[in-house]
Amino acid sequence: GVLFNKDKTKLICYPMDKAEESYEMPDSVEEIGVYAFAYSTNLRQVDFPSSVTTIGAGAFMVSYIESVVLPDSVKTVGEYAFGSTTNMKYVEIGSGVESVGDNAFDGFFSAIVLPSSLTNLAKDSIYAYGDLTIYYDGTQEQMAQLIADEIISCDGELTVVYGKPAAKGEYEGFRYIETPSGEIHIYNYVGNAQEVTVPSYINEKPVTCIGSTFMNYVVDFNTGDLVQNNIKKITIPDTVTRISAIAFYGNTNLKEVELPDTLTRIGESAFRETLIYNQSINWYDNGL
Repeated sequence: GVLFNKDKTKLICYPMDKAEESYEMPDSVEEIGVYAFAYSTNLRQVDFPSSVTTIGAGAFMVSYIESVVLPDSVKTVGEYAFGSTTNMKYVEIGSGVESVGDNAFDGFFSAIVLPSSLTNLAKDSIYAYGDLTIYYDGTQEQMAQLIADEIISCDGELTVVYGKPAAKGEYEGFRYIETPSGEIHIYNYVGNAQEVTVPSYINEKPVTCIGSTFMNYVVDFNTGDLVQNNIKKITIPDTVTRISAIAFYGNTNLKEVELPDTLTRIGESAFRETLIYNQSINWYDNGL
């Protein structure tokens, strides 16, 4: 079972082969130990109680956790705490965090919510593998300094939205964020359909962006292969203007895509290593 200290104020170790996909941490826990959840390949969701103040180095490193919402009680996030989290989609950091270590958040996540109170961050503490949208309630000057200091970076396009998300939820398998301006950004699909039509509107708000973590795949640490869903066809509505980098990367089953004329950006490697990409008949003048 899960290992704690005597009074259960410190969670020392969560068994990496534990079968459950979710875990609700006892509200007595104040500290999550070094590498406590590392390599937990079945775990998808952890509920952090408001008692937690410290997350140790490498605590969730190389785990399959899908999203992180840290309560305001958390003050310290150690280095590599969420490092190499290839299944990560969404991160929200509470306003109480005072210190974030090197490479603390490192993975495929495409959206992160940062408080303006967060100032003590190590270099490269936040790094995303594709496009990244930051929701930030601070000033442009503060964010410019975070980027200039190489604290926040990504392999794709970095977008800053000033203000917190208006809403976050799931609709028919589509996980989404509503921006402060009333647009819907879909960041992940968790349905099982082989033919998928992205909705034009959710809660009467237009869907305008497909995020880098749209595909629900992770890296198998034993083989290095992608474990993915089986989408074969996807239809994008004309409300969408942006498809983010690596949005459909690695879905070797994807063979048909219907794209609208409204697109203004298709990010780097958005369709790389799909069936469309791997068939030479779809190439023209070195492009898809």
